[in-house]
Amino acid sequence: MDSDIYDSRVNMEGAMVQLGYAITDAVTANLTYARGRQIDHALGTGGVGDLGINPVNDYNLFQADLSFKF
Repeated sequence: MDSDIYDSRVNMEGAMVQLGYAITDAVTANLTYARGRQIDHALGTGGVGDLGINPVNDYNLFQADLSFKF
């Protein structure tokens, strides 16, 4: 799974949906939504992600990417 999902944390589970569309041969758009939660509340979630919180109990991500090929 992509390291962006759940902020590169461990002890997390959830679901992810990704939708992609090729606008042209050289331009692609992707939308990603992920929702996760801590599996075992007796353990932390570790990781070295962007969030300075440990443990992360609930996690939501909405990400939009636009890619260009040259």
